[in-house]
Amino acid sequence: MKRQTITLKLSDEEALKLIKTIQEVSAHINEEQKRLLHAIGYRLVATSETEGPETQESISCWAEETFGPIGSNARAVARANREMAELLEHVTSDENHPEAAEEIADIVIVLSRVMTRLGADLQAEIDRKMAKNRARKWRLDGTGHGYHVKQALEK
Repeated sequence: MKRQTITLKLSDEEALKLIKTIQEVSAHINEEQKRLLHAIGYRLVATSETEGPETQESISCWAEETFGPIGSNARAVARANREMAELLEHVTSDENHPEAAEEIADIVIVLSRVMTRLGADLQAEIDRKMAKNRARKWRLDGTGHGYHVKQALEK
């Protein structure tokens, strides 16, 4: 049976709303219903109209279109961990490995999908976390890193 694809050209916001709706409906479909839907040969693809720099929304839309819905946040984080292991392998063998930057991009792509599923904005969370970090006191460890000094709760 020939597969039929329905492609909708949507804004990032519209595509994300549609993807979330499909995810919610998919969560309530049993395996037999999934097999039947697969058997009829229809596939809905929501594409983003975004041009220019990629955004969390455009990345999530592309990934949903290409790979389908994420099974779980835990599964997606495990995937990001595999990408992190690849990055570690590269920089362990060569501090300036030519594929290191691409591996970092892979990690951000995977985590962008998780942030979208959480209903959070990656850049906003980075900004919030950096503001928190800037307000902390740090104990340096001599390796270019450190640990924040835990402050006693004020009464």
